[in-house]
Amino acid sequence: MTPLAVLSAAHRPHEAALLAYITARTPATEWRRADQLARRAWEYALAHLDMSDPTRDDDAGLPAWLAAAARTVIRRHRAVGADRTVDWPHLERLLGRAETWPPHWSLVLATAGQDALLAQADADFVAAYSSTEPAFASAA
Repeated sequence: MTPLAVLSAAHRPHEAALLAYITARTPATEWRRADQLARRAWEYALAHLDMSDPTRDDDAGLPAWLAAAARTVIRRHRAVGADRTVDWPHLERLLGRAETWPPHWSLVLATAGQDALLAQADADFVAAYSSTEPAFASAA
């Protein structure tokens, strides 16, 4: 079986539920983007997630990996204003995968953009580092 046949077989049974899940979580004015967001969810799942995991997300009515991909895509879609672009590969290289970020980082990205997020992350890392005890005490 070719990789395309495997993907097609995985895609077909979840197509309607994925579109419904995405449509229910995006503004009604953006219903036309549901297909595009669903495609991005599949792309994200293929690139980043273990699609062999049999766990289901009962709230979404989808495999857990596909629901996680859809949540990531929706979160990214909401975070980017019409006048902003986000270099996701760059951000994830610097800060780790977006689903592991503290919640306030997504808010900073959505309201102030990528540069503000990087500044906030830097401030958070400095605060976390400076609040820890040193590994060794200086001799007095």
